[in-house]
Amino acid sequence: MQQNTNQYARYLSIAFGIILISAIIMYFFPQPGDVKWLTLNKALEQSVTQNKPVLLYPYQKLASKNKIANKAIYSNDTVVKFIYDNFIPAGINLDNKADAESAKSKYLVGNGNYSIVLDKYGRGIAFLDNSWSAGVFREFAKELLKYNYFKFDDFEVAKSNAVITGKKLLVFVTNNYFQNISINEKLKNEKLMTYINEKFIPSAMMTYVKGDLELIKLYFDEEETLRIDFSMNTGTGINQFTTDPASTVLVINSDDSLMGKIELEQDTDLKKELEKILNKKE
Repeated sequence: MQQNTNQYARYLSIAFGIILISAIIMYFFPQPGDVKWLTLNKALEQSVTQNKPVLLYPYQKLASKNKIANKAIYSNDTVVKFIYDNFIPAGINLDNKADAESAKSKYLVGNGNYSIVLDKYGRGIAFLDNSWSAGVFREFAKELLKYNYFKFDDFEVAKSNAVITGKKLLVFVTNNYFQNISINEKLKNEKLMTYINEKFIPSAMMTYVKGDLELIKLYFDEEETLRIDFSMNTGTGINQFTTDPASTVLVINSDDSLMGKIELEQDTDLKKELEKILNKKE
């Protein structure tokens, strides 16, 4: 009897040890979920050829939100299929110093709290919270796919098309993700978007994208440029918005001269303001 009791105790100890080791492994080496994350460069190549936005997943080995996302979102069969159908998935390891610096400078992220949606030019357009449930994550991602920003050509291509068509170039200039989201929600108005496409060649530029910023400054005066520089130098990452200047809409002639500028607030009647610019006397 004593022998059976000792044997049972040994089995129980072994089982407990296996469970403990498994728990430690799961904690320190969490499973990455079922999505196969490409390198960012590879994902951007496929984004162009497949005409899909990139879903960029910044992750850290011990980050709590990454553990939640790996289990609750990126291992959900419905979400995984949705991602493969609509995005090119890419991962960036924030435990790697160079990748972490790149993620912070290019995409304003310093942790694994958010996944970033990039356009085919590699610019961060919007974000998704990695602590959401799978259902909420998927619904918000579906809404992001409707954003007109993903249909816009970059500035140089749009400018060439404006010259060819004789239309004015319309450029949405934003300083953070929240402004991108606000503008794209406004552009869901089909009548407004039809008007824009009839009269203009639309494009978008972001001050937090280095290449865009250099072009943007050409159309702003010194005081406005200083405000943008101040905003970028004092920003606090993805939640940066308290010090940012308002988003701006530029109307540019085919000769590259600035025809008009609109400070875009939440209640701005964009069509009305654009008509004022088009109808003003030279």
